[in-house]
Order: sequence, then structure tokens, then C-alpha cells
Amino acid sequence: MSLLSSAVHPRADARLRSPWLVLPAAVALVLAGLVAGIPEANQQLFTLLNGLAVGAGASFWLFATLAGDTAVVLALLGALHGRYPLALRALPASLLLVSVLVHVPKPWFSAPRPLAVLGPGAVNVLGPPLLTQSFPSGHSATAFAAAALVTFAGASRGSAAVALVAATFVAVSRCVVGAHWPVDVAMGAALGWLGAWCAVLLTRKATGRWAQWLHGLGLAIVVVAWLGVVSGQIKLLPERGADIGRTSRTM
Repeated sequence: MSLLSSAVHPRADARLRSPWLVLPAAVALVLAGLVAGIPEANQQLFTLLNGLAVGAGASFWLFATLAGDTAVVLALLGALHGRYPLALRALPASLLLVSVLVHVPKPWFSAPRPLAVLGPGAVNVLGPPLLTQSFPSGHSATAFAAAALVTFAGASRGSAAVALVAATFVAVSRCVVGAHWPVDVAMGAALGWLGAWCAVLLTRKATGRWAQWLHGLGLAIVVVAWLGVVSGQIKLLPERGADIGRTSRTM
């Protein structure tokens, strides 16, 4: 297999035809609809999850939310380069689609974060305090997009399941650290999964130089992200909606 392979894993086409693989996005959309339709449930579920930020498990949830940072996820996707090249080939389109799906609605909805609604005394905050542009969750979208790339590129069932579970932990962590409402993470998860699925559909038939160019671009993105994280040039945790002037209750 060449450095910039155009080969596609045999499982990839079968995965893309499987109706069951719509399920993660469908479940996330149903959950988003339910909690959006019942504001009290949205708040109560947030409070329940945010309570996990207190105690011995706080470090785990902060690690999980760091793992959902876009730069970290991109760096980790480099592991798929050799065995599942379709994931790298679809990465540029996935990054573009998911970024548009997440960041265009954020300023339009301008939804307040839990800290802005409930106040510092009612929210446990791990990381920087965030106040605005809550909907949808970018970390959740990134994590589920990565899980979708792993799945649709042909990874084994075990690896795909691990990726989906890891993405779920990242999404839940956004409520635990006090950054998002449940409706935010559910919609972010759905957008990330669907965006990556569309990206794979758009790029899976690419052949020859076009396929190798896409793979090379995806690999370049991974390398830049990895170097940025390792060198410290890419700052983790800060995102839109941060207001470092506000104080909050932390662990």
C-alpha cells in the first residue's frame, strides 16, 4: 500500500448501505427533540449530569472533554492512515461540513449556556466559564464525526463500538463540565455523525490522483493538528462563548 493509498477497506461499502448505521444520529435527534420540547427535562438532565463534576470522577470528565477538542481528535485520526485510508480521504470534507453545520447556527441561535441561565452558584464548572453560543455542541459534533469516520471507513465492529462509546463520553462530558445543555450535545452528536457520513459518501468513489490528493490533504491536516497540540501552539478548551471575566464555582 503506498504512502497516500487510494484503497478502500472492503467493509466500507457494506457499512454505508446498512440502515442500522443511521441509528446513532436518529437516537440523538429524538433525544434533542424530546429535551427541546420539555425545557424542564433539559434543565433537570443537565443538573443531574453536572453533579458528576464533583468528586473523584471530575478528572475523568475533564479528560473526556479535552479528548473532544477538534485538534486532539484530528491528531488521533492519524492512526487510521494505513489501515482505513477512506477515513483520511473523507476528513477534509467532513471537517468542512461539520464546521458549517455547527458554527453557522451558533451565532444565529445565540443560545445562553447553563452558567448564564442558572448562575455560578448552581453550576459546577470544569475549565473556562462559558456563557453564550451554546447550541449546538462543537465537541459533541467533532467526537461523533470521528466515530462515524472510523465506522464508515471499515473498522471492525469492536473498534466502531469503542469509537461510538468514546464519542458518547465526550458528549456527556460537555454537560458534566458545565458547558452545554443536553439538547446542545444531542444535536451536535447528530450533526457530527450525519456530516461525516455525507463526507464519506462524497469521497468514497474517488480514484487515482484525486483520491491520493484527498488522502494527502487529510494526512496534512492530521499532522498540523498533531504538531499544534504537541508544541502547545493550539490551545485546548477555550472556545466561542468564553467570558473569563465571570467567576464560577469549580471543584
